[in-house]
Amino acid sequence: LVLHAGSASHHKPMEKDPLGKKRGMEFLAKFLNKVAKKNPTFTFLVENTAHANHSIGSDLEDFMQLRELLEYPEQIGFCLDIAHAFA
Repeated sequence: LVLHAGSASHHKPMEKDPLGKKRGMEFLAKFLNKVAKKNPTFTFLVENTAHANHSIGSDLEDFMQLRELLEYPEQIGFCLDIAHAFA
């Protein structure tokens, strides 16, 4: 299953996380961990997004940070959409 990581725009700005991206990635990791635990043979691919301030996955550093939060990293991969990267 390929999915976009989404946006963290619903998280209120905080001094250490002005765009809410850290909290958005924590929320996404919690979701992915829960689903991966219940479906151990399933693989997810998180696709990059076109750059926007609150978009998770708009740069590769987001993927590195997200991977650190995963309990089942072997079930989560990352893919690159060239059109999104170009945007």
